[in-house]
Amino acid sequence: MGTPTYDGNLWSLMSNSYDRDLSWQLLQYFGGETQNDGYFMAVERAKFAYTSGWPQKALENEEIRELWGSLYDLDEYNSQFEDAVFIATACAAKGAPWYNQWVDQYLVPNLQECLGGAISADEAAGNIAQGAEDLNA
Repeated sequence: MGTPTYDGNLWSLMSNSYDRDLSWQLLQYFGGETQNDGYFMAVERAKFAYTSGWPQKALENEEIRELWGSLYDLDEYNSQFEDAVFIATACAAKGAPWYNQWVDQYLVPNLQECLGGAISADEAAGNIAQGAEDLNA
């Protein structure tokens, strides 16, 4: 089946933020532990989207365990993370400097055209692969 992978979001604080202290608090709220010892992105997202960028933290919450337990085998779910590697380790292109440009210029537009019926799956795949070759040259 392949290597289980995980990915994540990147949050940043700009050097010219109007209120650096407030901006830092917002980053901590989204990505870290909140004042009530909770994890907003891990737990709140898990309640509404049945997914979490930090599943181990989400599953510390009894409400999430009950909610997800009605859909998933939690032992199997947890086992998938035991051997998981960061996605850029399993797919080196994900960490390449040209990756985001490739997604914007080749992957997304070709997928949209294919799903909209404007081009075939073979044509989309060819365009996407050629885009990776062109940018990686």
